[in-house]
Amino acid sequence: MKVIVDNYLFESLKPSEFRKLMQVGRDLAMKRIGGIWDKLKSQADGTNRNGDRLFFEISASPLEDKLHRYLKANNYEIVDYKEGLVKKVGDKNNVKIVKVLTMLGKNDPTAVKLQRNYELLKSVNKLNDYNSAKSERAKAQDYLMVISKSPYDLGGMTTGRDWANSCMNLRDGLKKEFVPIDIERGTLVSYLVDPTDKNIRNPIARILIKPYLELENKDDVLYGIEHNKVKYGNDNPEYVKTLVNLLDKAQGDKLGVFKLDSNLYSDGVQFKRSNIEGMPTEKILRYLEIKRYSINDDGSVNVYQNVSLEKKKLSQIPIKFGKVNGDFDVSNNNLTSLNNSPREVLGVFSCSDNENLTSLKGGPEKAYSYYCNFCNLKSLAGAPTEVTYKFDCSNNEQLSSLNHAPKTLEDFDCSGCNLTSLEGAPNEVDYFECSGQINKHKFTEEDVKAVCNATEIYV
Repeated sequence: MKVIVDNYLFESLKPSEFRKLMQVGRDLAMKRIGGIWDKLKSQADGTNRNGDRLFFEISASPLEDKLHRYLKANNYEIVDYKEGLVKKVGDKNNVKIVKVLTMLGKNDPTAVKLQRNYELLKSVNKLNDYNSAKSERAKAQDYLMVISKSPYDLGGMTTGRDWANSCMNLRDGLKKEFVPIDIERGTLVSYLVDPTDKNIRNPIARILIKPYLELENKDDVLYGIEHNKVKYGNDNPEYVKTLVNLLDKAQGDKLGVFKLDSNLYSDGVQFKRSNIEGMPTEKILRYLEIKRYSINDDGSVNVYQNVSLEKKKLSQIPIKFGKVNGDFDVSNNNLTSLNNSPREVLGVFSCSDNENLTSLKGGPEKAYSYYCNFCNLKSLAGAPTEVTYKFDCSNNEQLSSLNHAPKTLEDFDCSGCNLTSLEGAPNEVDYFECSGQINKHKFTEEDVKAVCNATEIYV
């Protein structure tokens, strides 16, 4: 039997379970949620009658639809999707999709991502025949994302769902006692549903949005998700990305280091940051969970463990490092320089996938291995003078010279660049790769042997 209480259609929870949750005090929750709810509501496409569910439309259109819309917005139309040809509206001459996206990508990261996805699908022969008229009719809203502050929706995060084996199941979950605490302390829940399922009867996926408290000011709250993918239900990267972007926009650029409310069950990331650049050194070290360190007279920090700054939206390395006895990973950020890098890394140094990084100046002088692939390097000036094992500068499409490359190491990769000469390459390596230059220039083994004593060569 279906029961309606307070405008909710009960399918996942029993009325007795819901009434028990409604008795939980919510003064603290409302204080915390009040700081973000109205801002989320201003971005929502709709609400329920009670106003405690917000609805957001999500597009899950395939790449060709996104590419079509993007090119059309920039006055281009697709001529042959599989062959990669487009033309400017009103022009007769065709041009390559990749060439247009490269040009647009100089000022728009959306074009860069579309280009990478297009080339990836092309490389594995996954491009389908494409009809632009079909794209015009494609649905722009294939899912609804729900954000809810309702105790019912929090209580039903697992109970009665397809993923009922979660530890937060109210009936037999090992951590079920934390559900009322989530309600009390202001946790929000998000569901991905079909557009016709606003009652959340058959959700596709679920993500909890939990309150993180600033280390030195517990009244300052940053809401965030604990995982970078869907843990319960069907994974959907578009859903995760949309939710994270929505939270970022609603909360602005807060300054501080935030830790998950210690009263809540921790199922993932415990620390989050919002703009750590400019904060005191020791506070940044706490956020990075760097416990084994010493601070030098010049303010630089020696570290005796691995340092992970990956995917932290950094435009610069936030503190000055000295020597790192471990790995140092600052990949997948928005760096424009390597200033503040450690001068020596005993493990692996990686600054890969920083699309705005054009120079290695300021980077380490020594490293066991060094990865600077998938950046936008124009030269290798600033590369380390000593690398023990591997140096990877592959897939830097503006890199046209190997001058300043380290001279003696075991593995060297300069594939996918814009080279016509190997002058400046290492003198001696075990493995040398220079295949797939974007200018179509093909090197031979003889070309490599003319500049480098290599044991194994891949051209």
